[in-house]
Amino acid sequence: MKNQIKQKGKGIRLNLFFVEMIIVLLFFSIASAVILRSFAGSDRLARESRRIEDMAFLAQSAAEIYSGTADLSETAEMLNEKERICEYDPYAHEITVYMDNDVTGKMSETSDEYGGGSLKTLHISFMNGSGETIYQLDTGAYIPERTVADGE
Repeated sequence: MKNQIKQKGKGIRLNLFFVEMIIVLLFFSIASAVILRSFAGSDRLARESRRIEDMAFLAQSAAEIYSGTADLSETAEMLNEKERICEYDPYAHEITVYMDNDVTGKMSETSDEYGGGSLKTLHISFMNGSGETIYQLDTGAYIPERTVADGE
């Protein structure tokens, strides 16, 4: 009779060991799912950050070119030299930039008479597919009026 009792006790210990291992595996699987989800989220944030960084870099380049040239068509040409996909519309005074499938940029120009010259302003904005503005920048270029003394 003692042998039967001891054998039942060993079987119960073995079953408890397996139950404990199942619980440990369940804990590790939940922990790994949480970690994988956080890695996926950080990857998405890194991609979004990179996209905004690219927009800021392109806007800064366009602003620097425009402030030096004060000409929208020349700005478009110089941006296209840097392998960006731009389209210049001379009638609307607007450049359209295609960043990727979801983001498009618009650069539009306005001009005002100011203090004996003209102040040209370039408005740069990037929008996602739903039309929400993600990034925008305004820059300007002052072009003084030429006099006869300047032409000599």
